[in-house]
Amino acid sequence: MPPSDIIEVDFHRLLLDLENPRTEPQQTQRQAMEQIAGIQGPKLLKLAEDMLDFGMDPSSNLIVSERDEDGEYVVLDGNRRVTAIKLMSNLELLNSLDILRATKTAFQRLYARGGQSFPPMLRCAVMQPDDARHWIALRHNGVAQDGVATLPWDLEARKRYRGDTVGLQVRDLVLEYNPDLPASTRSSIEKYPLTNFERILRNKNVGQLLDITIKKNQLHCNGDERHFVAKCTAILVALISNKVRVREIYKADQIETFVRGTIGPGVAVPADRAQFPVSQSVPVDVGSFQPPANTGETSSDSLAVPDDTAVKNRRPSRISPDRTTLIPSTLKIRISLSRINLIYTELRKLQTKDYPNSCAMLLRLFVELNTNHYMKANKIEVGRSPRRTCPHCHKEIGAVREESLKNKIAAVCKHLEVVYPNDKDQFVGYKNFDKDLVDLNSYVHNMHFHPTVSVLHTMWNNIEPFIIEVWRG
Repeated sequence: MPPSDIIEVDFHRLLLDLENPRTEPQQTQRQAMEQIAGIQGPKLLKLAEDMLDFGMDPSSNLIVSERDEDGEYVVLDGNRRVTAIKLMSNLELLNSLDILRATKTAFQRLYARGGQSFPPMLRCAVMQPDDARHWIALRHNGVAQDGVATLPWDLEARKRYRGDTVGLQVRDLVLEYNPDLPASTRSSIEKYPLTNFERILRNKNVGQLLDITIKKNQLHCNGDERHFVAKCTAILVALISNKVRVREIYKADQIETFVRGTIGPGVAVPADRAQFPVSQSVPVDVGSFQPPANTGETSSDSLAVPDDTAVKNRRPSRISPDRTTLIPSTLKIRISLSRINLIYTELRKLQTKDYPNSCAMLLRLFVELNTNHYMKANKIEVGRSPRRTCPHCHKEIGAVREESLKNKIAAVCKHLEVVYPNDKDQFVGYKNFDKDLVDLNSYVHNMHFHPTVSVLHTMWNNIEPFIIEVWRG
């Protein structure tokens, strides 16, 4: 394959691909822009805003092919970016296009914000269309292609990058600090849903037992790191061994009892907390820890873990990571309303692999019906979104909309905190369903958004504790 030339091209000399795979074949440049703006809508606006705030992605050049006339180039990859730039930088072109008024108005605002002076020179890789096909396919086929294409991050990888889950940070630390864990134990820890472990770590009394503090998703270890890791290893091993059910570690006092019984005297908490003052605490940095040297001797600080045989002889985990249905068939929830109970029963029987779209739609409906039921039963009101006001005539426009599911869930969690004040810590995580709710809504409303088995199962793992709480008592 011939090497490509990397050059800078004025975006006014870039032409959209009239046979862009994102749209049907078009006859003119205007039609191509109208099609992209119509299909992409809010996504195109978000892209334009991001480029206006941060510039072009320096790690991803446009791919173009040179035309024989007038020094122009056809955009083989990057048509969305070029369309967004042209719309927010050329008011006359924008106003002449037949696109939604809301989209046009939003781009007019971007023009006023600075789109009119967007830097004109864009970095482009110039190559023939046949040579570009390989690289375009790697970007857009949506599959890993045996590791050749960019591998999308799973949910845990995204959380790890954002640093927004203490449970994930500590689990990674436990795995790094214990290189000699049996393979089956290590695998079970990696697959175990982190919601329970996260809830345990955020319990205030557990924080004292483990000698840690958590501030803004940053965990601080106030004492000896080896003791802390040993205690966390003991907790994780107990969780994966199915010695305790999820419903048995919901309440704050249940969590404290579980942790006290798990860490035991072998990994005792330091008696004198004064020797580890909070002022001297430092954030736990996974990269700063070195695994203990394997000297062949048994240290008093080491923690015994089950061997492979012991793990195999235990009965399977209640929520198996390899389950085939969205809701584990072993999960029992008493649901008194017939319609909700029927959906619950179907989600315990449908094979996610065979019916991913049905499972995604039913899950979205299931979450909302459960939330609405709890709000009605407890007379919780969240109101409705007010009608918008026209900035020109100041008249109310649009319909009065029902409050969003996100706000409904937040209202339910707030009510649960009042009803069960001792369990307040566990309701914090329930409010952070934003990403899952966005995906669930996209499955319903976006024809180009496809559900996958792993993502759906992870969603249920995150949502399950909330559903159980709705039907508690």
